[in-house]
Amino acid sequence: MTNTFCERLSALRVKSGLSQQKFADILNLTKSALSNYENGTREPNYATLVNIADNLNVSLDYLLGRTDDPRPVKLTVGTERPFEFPYRELLKSLKDDQYTLGGRPIPHLMKTMIQIPLESIQKIINAFLAENK
Repeated sequence: MTNTFCERLSALRVKSGLSQQKFADILNLTKSALSNYENGTREPNYATLVNIADNLNVSLDYLLGRTDDPRPVKLTVGTERPFEFPYRELLKSLKDDQYTLGGRPIPHLMKTMIQIPLESIQKIINAFLAENK
């Protein structure tokens, strides 16, 4: 790992008011393992990196020194139009019997059961985006 990772890990932990022992407990690591990550003598695996970034509320890119913006990456969409979940294409595929179940066309009732959650997902995404403009 780079010095940037080691320095940021240590600085973010201290800024969060956590001792090495407390943060190691949160991450389900030993204090020794966390200390090794902070001084660069050992490298965490991917799952541990993600766990560290999540618990420090920073992006993995920031933790690894690939960006100076610590904020976790968020879905952004241009304000010109709402995000379009491709549910219409999925529904069209269902109507055209492009998908099968056990080699047979999907029954109408099952298509309806699939359609409702897809439309709900679109509504939830649009409501979320409207709230976060």
